[in-house]
Amino acid sequence: MQINIYYKYARSALKVGLRAIKIHKGILLPNYICASVPAVIKDLNIPIYYYNINEKFEPALGQIEQIIRVNEVDGILGVHYFGQPFNIPEYLKVCSKYSLKLIEDNAHGFGGIGFGGELGKHGSIGISSPRKFINTYGGGVLHINNSYRVNLEQEYSKKTVNSVFYNLLQRLPNIRKNLKKIKRKKQNWNNKNLYIDEKLGGEYIDIDSYNVILRQNWVNISKIRIENWCILVDKYRNIANPVWAKPERKSNPWACPFIFRNKTERNKFLDRVTSDGYEAFTWPYIGPTNPKNSLWEKIACINLDL
Repeated sequence: MQINIYYKYARSALKVGLRAIKIHKGILLPNYICASVPAVIKDLNIPIYYYNINEKFEPALGQIEQIIRVNEVDGILGVHYFGQPFNIPEYLKVCSKYSLKLIEDNAHGFGGIGFGGELGKHGSIGISSPRKFINTYGGGVLHINNSYRVNLEQEYSKKTVNSVFYNLLQRLPNIRKNLKKIKRKKQNWNNKNLYIDEKLGGEYIDIDSYNVILRQNWVNISKIRIENWCILVDKYRNIANPVWAKPERKSNPWACPFIFRNKTERNKFLDRVTSDGYEAFTWPYIGPTNPKNSLWEKIACINLDL
């Protein structure tokens, strides 16, 4: 059974969750991850050990076990990249063998289903980010296993001018899309720090964002985004290779990723896609705390909010 507490951002939810389940010895992270995640963990003074992710977004399980054998570790974090489920049974097997807690980073897949249950709710804790899908002002969720018996209750932040404005735009998708087009300009795709997250805070979600999230038909949103994924793959099939030809049937994908041989090819594709009127971007925001992984140079993403 899960408790679900909503915060402004998923990274705030992660910070609360790691404290709640008492991760302190060390945590394993994939080396392809947004800098906001290690930033949270460093803020808690938890040692970080990175394991490799290959071009199929699969973990190096042998390397994971090697790290565990020589370091004190009490948690491992897996990412449902772009809303596509990672192999949860494999992670749980490692967790069982070494008495680790599983943390699911489901920031890209709120409402998605995989391995017989909702993504984000298989591990000790999980985090999700519904605001990425529906453009609310706030919307990060902590899913925490009730067996930990934590004393968490839902609270709400006060309304602000920004929260009212953002949530008003959420109800006016055409205006929101036009504003994005006006704001959009040619990007320096070689800038690893192109997207910088707001400084970490522990702010709860505002009540308007919370109510908007609860009103959504997430099954329908999933169907639309899967359809849009297939449209994009078909449109660019002659010039780009999708990481996955099709998303998982019951997933709720955040973005459609394509993979290239190098930055030059990736950048050319990003320019093409933005000129076609789509919202395209690199992922993740690397930041100073993120280790090297060549995937950043090869991945281009298209927002599925077409």
